[in-house]
Amino acid sequence: MSDSVSGYWQPLLSPLPAHGYEWLLLIPIVVFLCIAYKAVRCEHMERFWRNTFQMAGVMVVGLGVLAAAGWVVVELLAMLPASG
Repeated sequence: MSDSVSGYWQPLLSPLPAHGYEWLLLIPIVVFLCIAYKAVRCEHMERFWRNTFQMAGVMVVGLGVLAAAGWVVVELLAMLPASG
């Protein structure tokens, strides 16, 4: 890279440190995704926020369940004897 560009912060090459709490960044991503989806799909705007946060809750719980299932699978695979 050139010297004039290398002095600037480059978010994709050196993201801000979250010090182990990167997983918490999924919550605003999920909420904003649900807001965008429900803004297009919701038929009655008086139910918009309730439906948005209900969908966000389901997605956060679902991601947690998938993460726990993945962790269990990895831990079970780690118990298998190594081959070769």
